[in-house]
Amino acid sequence: MSIEKSIIEKSRELIGAADAVLISAGAGLSVPAGINYHDTKKFAAMFPALVRKGYRIQYELIGHSHVDPRRGWTPAVKWGYLAPHINYVYYETGKDKTYEQLYSLIQARDYFVMTTNVDGLFVQNGFSENRIYTPQGSFSRIQCMKRCTEETWDAKPVIDKIIPVIDPQTQEVTDSSVIPTCPRCGGDMFMNVRGGNWFVHKPYEEQSRALNDWAASVMDKQLVVLDLGTGFNTPGVVRFPAENIVSQHQKSNLIRVNLDHPEVPEAIMDKSISISGDVSGFVNDVFVLGDK
Repeated sequence: MSIEKSIIEKSRELIGAADAVLISAGAGLSVPAGINYHDTKKFAAMFPALVRKGYRIQYELIGHSHVDPRRGWTPAVKWGYLAPHINYVYYETGKDKTYEQLYSLIQARDYFVMTTNVDGLFVQNGFSENRIYTPQGSFSRIQCMKRCTEETWDAKPVIDKIIPVIDPQTQEVTDSSVIPTCPRCGGDMFMNVRGGNWFVHKPYEEQSRALNDWAASVMDKQLVVLDLGTGFNTPGVVRFPAENIVSQHQKSNLIRVNLDHPEVPEAIMDKSISISGDVSGFVNDVFVLGDK
């Protein structure tokens, strides 16, 4: 679906006139990079053994953080899925055209990013790590499921040990010694991502404070909030806060791009642009317009 040229031009104009830009990003921004939790073909290609167990998409496995042998979700299967999944999403996806174009559009401005995405793609495509808040966590860390400690650990060494010992016929880890257990209590571990009251937010507290300080510092500046690909799966994490910032900030505009949920609250409708369309298409069109 193409976006009207006048809307692209208005969006480019607002971004160009902005002193500061807040990017509020959801899963819809990472889909063009190949991270699509509803992609049945990708899932079947990566996890044929799990397809035989009745699964079809990665979204079905988001809640499988705890071991549950009654449904066949053993530690061997859990980490046989997690390791290649995390490796692909966080360590192999890398550079992406949409993220690179987005960075080119806003890099000269005072910017900050808040995103539900835990894939690390902002950093990998030029955004400063000091200007990103990821309230949902990160695939780069693992933690204790009992939350016996606020400490988290680097996931990469764990992933690298597991991948070579996965049986492709069963998707099970064949060497139990590489399955991680908490160094403190010996309990089960999972990625350091929000999924229950066991989630350790401590690694992201500094960036949470940095975002609040930044938002306060731009209250007298011309602000554009780019809300890209945030839906209603977890709207309270970044979608609603983005709207709240626009409602409180007198010199601000919201540009929301979402294929299914582009609507904006009536209270800020007069200073918002609502676009029903593909995020990558929007970013590309605005980027190309700037080159002309």
